[in-house]
Amino acid sequence: ANAQASEEAIAANRDRLESLRAAAQASSERLEAIRQETAELRARVQQDAENRVALDARARLEEETRRRASAQVEAQAEMAVQQIKQLDIDERHIRSHSQGASNLGSSSGSSKEHRGGFFARLFGTDDHDEQTGHIAEAARRGCDVVTVHLENDEKASAVERILEQAGAVDINDRVGAWQANGYTGYDASAPALTPDQIARERQTLEVVQEELRVGKRQVQAGGVRVHRRVIETPVNEQVTLREERAVVERHPVDRAATPEDLRSFDAGAGDIEIRETREEAVVDKRARVVEEISIGKQATERTETINDTVRRTDVDVEQLDASQTGVLNNNRNDRGSQPRTPR
Repeated sequence: ANAQASEEAIAANRDRLESLRAAAQASSERLEAIRQETAELRARVQQDAENRVALDARARLEEETRRRASAQVEAQAEMAVQQIKQLDIDERHIRSHSQGASNLGSSSGSSKEHRGGFFARLFGTDDHDEQTGHIAEAARRGCDVVTVHLENDEKASAVERILEQAGAVDINDRVGAWQANGYTGYDASAPALTPDQIARERQTLEVVQEELRVGKRQVQAGGVRVHRRVIETPVNEQVTLREERAVVERHPVDRAATPEDLRSFDAGAGDIEIRETREEAVVDKRARVVEEISIGKQATERTETINDTVRRTDVDVEQLDASQTGVLNNNRNDRGSQPRTPR
């Protein structure tokens, strides 16, 4: 009964041990899942931070692109003015209006820049007709305007050629595009365009080229889990046991007594005791280390070739002849003739 009770207690302890092992394994798996979720969350946070940095860099790049485009247009206008001056034209007859690269930082403009004094600076009078109104609208939309007042047409062709080389546009084509978007005429109360709107008006083409960047990140690629448990194996061993038994034998003897026999006889009665012995099997178990298992990681390196495709923007520039382009200028003579429209 005691042996059976012990076996039942051992079985109950074994069941509890298995339950504890199962609970420990579940906790280990849950901990691993939490670690993986934490790593994924950190990766998402890092990606968000990189996206914010990329957006900031893109915004700065767009701002710098707008500044450079405005500075380039202003430089072209200034270069045209300097070249026109070399034609021996009085500087008082050469007037320009520049939006200015410094104005790009402002998100809104004032309509005062395009009222009253604007026409007086460029055309010598505050009065304006439809054509000069279109030019004022171009200035409101961020264009640099150069006007040259000539007494005759002798130098008109040279002035127009200089303006064309500086990148002048046909005001009539621009007006047609504006009218397609609802433009009905110059409005002196309309505010100046914002830098973003000016950039869209200029239709700057950006050449974009992708770069292949290859990085590394750690991902879960599997693993090894080592379980340790105790198993019981029946063992059969044979042992030789020795057992002693007392044997009393009587033999009839007829011989003369020896002195030793006489001394025993004179001693009288006595007891002779013989102890019987026997061997019993004794079980002794000793734990011995018969194997060692080392658990670790071994890192190896390999070279992997990444094949991908990058894209690049190619821009084809087509040269137009004089019949396909025009000049954004205004020639007014001192005799009050109407402004000449670009050819």
